[in-house]
Amino acid sequence: MSTARPSVAARLWTGLRRHPSRLFVSGFAAFAVLWTVTEASLSLAPLVPEGSDKRWLLAGMVAGGVFWGLLRALPAAQVRFDVKSLHTTVQFAFGDIFARREMKVIPVNEFFDSTLGDHVSTRSLHGQFIARHFAEQQDLFERLVDADLKGVASQSIERASGRCSKYPLGTSARVKVSHEVYLLAAVAHTDIDTLKANVDVPDFWRALNGLWGAVRTRADGHAVAVPLVGGGLSGLGLPPAHLLELLVLSLLSAARAQHIESTITFVLPWAYEADLDLAALAGKWR
Repeated sequence: MSTARPSVAARLWTGLRRHPSRLFVSGFAAFAVLWTVTEASLSLAPLVPEGSDKRWLLAGMVAGGVFWGLLRALPAAQVRFDVKSLHTTVQFAFGDIFARREMKVIPVNEFFDSTLGDHVSTRSLHGQFIARHFAEQQDLFERLVDADLKGVASQSIERASGRCSKYPLGTSARVKVSHEVYLLAAVAHTDIDTLKANVDVPDFWRALNGLWGAVRTRADGHAVAVPLVGGGLSGLGLPPAHLLELLVLSLLSAARAQHIESTITFVLPWAYEADLDLAALAGKWR
């Protein structure tokens, strides 16, 4: 999934297609304000010599209105809202999760595999994380994970290749690399024969409960960036908007059971901007 920011023209087209009247309404409102201010200013202190061509003033006001209308038509790239009665602040933002400064959640499989290829797809965030930080030293990845998961119950599974310790979904390992902190969360099963990741909704919900529990206890109240978990290769099959709503619902359910005093930012690929209206989605939870 591409993380490249779309051009301004592409984003503007998305905004105009989504809210076609916003350009006119916002533009006309800006023009009216400029007209009122200009008329009042000229009446109090004439700024234009008598007899001068004032058409440039009108052109400037029209241009200002159009500019403001276009600016308002751009879709929101980030929205923030607080949930009443909870200590949790939620944000939706388009971008690259690896560019965020917060603790970053990376979904992984139940074995915390480290071998790129059949075991860990390079297209997944799991694979991108390993390629970014452990390209030539995947054994270091395993040592860091094992050190953090020491004492956590696991099941030993015989496999032809890959790691053999299978952890319950929702298990999370806190790993620090290159001055960045990551929370690796097991959210998908792995087929022993095909090595494909898979998860159904009930197991996914349990995995999310485990993730939010780890955020509560291991983020120390700091902000956390969360990708569109379940939207990759796990086979959950939900449209992005429904998946995001499921993630928020699980977060709020966990926060109501026990406070999560953090700012949670759901980071979404730019490729979804045409399909996801962040302002409208956030409005459902305010």
